[in-house]
This record gives sequence, C-alpha cells and structure tokens, in this order.
Amino acid sequence: MFHHCCLVDKLVSMAIENKSDAQLVARLFNRVVSRRLCSPASFGEGFVSVAQALDYIAIYAPQAFERIVIMLKGAHLYEDDECCKRLSSKSRNSGMLLLLLVPSC
Repeated sequence: MFHHCCLVDKLVSMAIENKSDAQLVARLFNRVVSRRLCSPASFGEGFVSVAQALDYIAIYAPQAFERIVIMLKGAHLYEDDECCKRLSSKSRNSGMLLLLLVPSC
C-alpha cells in the first residue's frame, strides 16, 4: 500500500540523525514485520529516498550509514540480497553500505 512506504520514508528520514531514534524505529519495524503489517516491497520503497540522499546526509550526520543499517535490520530487508543491492546502488558510496550489510546477509 502506498501509505505504508510513505510512513516508512518519514520514520527513516526522522531517525537517520540519532542513534536512539534509529534503534526505536528498528524495533518498531521488527514488530511490524513480525505481525506482517507491511510488505517487504513497501519497506524497500520507503528506504529509497533516504538511500539516495545518504551521501549528503552523511556530511551532517556522519553515522548515517550505520543508522540506516540499524533500521534495515529492523525491517529485515538485509535478508533479501536483491533489496540490499538495489538500495545500496542508490548511494554513491554503495560499497560502504553493502559492507555494513554483508555481515548480516
């Protein structure tokens, strides 16, 4: 559903700059996944805009790569190799994002 990916986008965008917020959102995403309230496709779509802006965000929030990984793990998107590759390809520094996801994959 369209509104699911918009909510995911908003939550990820708001939590990317703060570790405790990222952890809170990750726990929420984990709960949503366990109850099957949002599809993996909607989660993936919700991360796209932040993944595209990640290099810029990292200038002001140097831990942005680590924080997006925290939230990706909460959404269980790290379990899907194709999704990991697709999201990391949105960032100019895709190698760094993939390296952070690899131990989980």
